[in-house]
Amino acid sequence: RRSASELPLSVRLDDASSMAGQKISALNRVDIEVQLSATGQPGRANASWLATAANVEPSTDAAIQLILEAVEPQ
Repeated sequence: RRSASELPLSVRLDDASSMAGQKISALNRVDIEVQLSATGQPGRANASWLATAANVEPSTDAAIQLILEAVEPQ
């Protein structure tokens, strides 16, 4: 968890960062998702802003940029 006041920020994802309990280094591809909510509650249903990157190949030196976009209220 991070505060919106810390944006923009850089993070390094490693095996300890996996929310699925798997080692990122053991996977061929991963999906990365950033959610920002006014209440701090996790989950897409609570997100006011969202960014995703699908099918990212894990690497020790690659960088990707995610740009948060407003989520339409449901």
